[in-house]
Amino acid sequence: MPYTHLTENERYVISHLRCAGFSLREIARRINRHYTTISRELNRNGPEYDCTVYWYDWAHPEALKRRHKARHHRRRCNQDLVNYAEGKLKDDRSPETIAEKLKTEYPDDDKMRVSHETIYRWIYLDAKGGGTLYHHQRQVSSCLQSSYVMKVTRNGKCANSFVSPSTKPIF
Repeated sequence: MPYTHLTENERYVISHLRCAGFSLREIARRINRHYTTISRELNRNGPEYDCTVYWYDWAHPEALKRRHKARHHRRRCNQDLVNYAEGKLKDDRSPETIAEKLKTEYPDDDKMRVSHETIYRWIYLDAKGGGTLYHHQRQVSSCLQSSYVMKVTRNGKCANSFVSPSTKPIF
């Protein structure tokens, strides 16, 4: 089932049915959505206090603003986090180790958090930009240096499929 964002009309229906006292499941049934979608919408864009009501004309612009705010660039802009990760990569630490070590070394700083998958993405982008971080990672290094097309799986391993040198894409 493909994911689609709530429309302004759906938010209008949610706000009026919620004011009328309908349950989340009944609202979801009427607009043909899952009830958790309604719950998430009310939690994200709903009122801060229980004594106020959810209004679609305020919630829809807020949702649109949030939709266009990229989340993945926030981590890359944190220079302390990037420097820490690059330093540990150069010390031949794995992205999994780096992600876990951040939690213990910075327990109260939520800005110093990154997943190992994001670190693998940084390594890949660095290599495509001419960087050398991938030299410190055995798995990623073999993916980038071989005559295979790189496919990095979710756990960071690479699954290569052979491509002849004449048809290998030039990056």
